[in-house]
Amino acid sequence: MFAGTLSISSAMDYPFEGMPSILAIAMPPAFGPLLAITINGNGSITPSTAPIIRTGNIYVLTGNISDYYYLEIRCGNITLDGAGYTLEGKGGYYTSPGIDVETNGVTVKNINIQNYGGGGLDINGSFNTVVGSVINSGVFLDGSYNNVTGNTIEREVGVSSEYNNITENNIQFVNVRASASYNNFVANRIGLVILDGNYNVFYLNDFYHDPRYIHKILTRPPCIGNRFDNGTVGNYWSDYNGTDMNLDGIGDTPYKISGNLQDNYPFMTPYNSSSATLMRLVYAVVAAAAIIAIVAIAVKLKKRRQQSVEVS
Repeated sequence: MFAGTLSISSAMDYPFEGMPSILAIAMPPAFGPLLAITINGNGSITPSTAPIIRTGNIYVLTGNISDYYYLEIRCGNITLDGAGYTLEGKGGYYTSPGIDVETNGVTVKNINIQNYGGGGLDINGSFNTVVGSVINSGVFLDGSYNNVTGNTIEREVGVSSEYNNITENNIQFVNVRASASYNNFVANRIGLVILDGNYNVFYLNDFYHDPRYIHKILTRPPCIGNRFDNGTVGNYWSDYNGTDMNLDGIGDTPYKISGNLQDNYPFMTPYNSSSATLMRLVYAVVAAAAIIAIVAIAVKLKKRRQQSVEVS
C-alpha cells in the first residue's frame, strides 16, 4: 500500500517525540499517502512500538506522532484518547488524513491534528464521535449518525452523508455537499456555509464576520428543504440590523439569506457567549416581570368588578 517500509530501531526516537526506541522509516515519496499506524480490527496495534497504550477498548496516546505517519482505525466500539498530544503531518503533498476511521462506534477525543494534506479526520463509518479536539486540516463525514461536538476546526467540516449532528464547534466553514441531507448544525460558531444538500437544519449558531469571505451562505440549486431555524429559534448573524421591539432577544424581521431561504427567528446577540447568556437572562427577567404585572392588573380588575357588583 505504501512506498516506504517500516523497521524497528533501538537507536532512534524518530519520528515520535519523547519515545526512546520507536521506528526507523524509509521516507515515502514526495506525493501520495503517508505511512500508517493501525488499530486493527482485532484491537492490536501495528506497529506495536507506536506511542499508544491500550486498556480494554480505550487507547491513549503517550506521545506526539509526526512527520510521515497517520493513524487509521479499523476496530469498532473503541475510544481513542489523544491525552492532549499532537498528530502532525507533512502538508499538502501527502494525501493521507491525520486519522482515518473506517468503522463504527469510535470516539476520538482530546487530540490535536495538524498539517495533513488529506484532511485532519476522515470518518467513513457511522455512530462515531469526535469531541474536545483541535483540528486544523478539516473534518470529513462520509458516514451517517456521527457526532462532532466541542471542537475547534480550521478549514472545513465537509459533510457528504445523512443524519449527522455537528454541535458546539468553532468552525471556519461548513461544506454541505449535494449528497448530504437531514444533518443538524446546532450551537456552532461558523464563518461560511457552502450549501448543496437538502433538508439540513441550522439553529443556535453564530455566523460571525470572517474577512476571508464576502458571503456567509453560498447555495447551489436545487438545494431544497434546508432551514435556518427550528420553528422557534434561529441563529445570530453579525450583519443583521433588525429591531427587537418586544425585547425577547429575537429580531422582529427575518434575516434574508438567498431566494426563499431565510432565518425567521434571528438572534440579536451571539448565542454562544457569556454576554448573550446574560442578555437571555435579562430578557427572561423582563418577560417574567411583564407576566407578573399583567396577572396583577387582571387580579386588581377582577376585585374591582366584584366590589362594584356587591355595591349594586
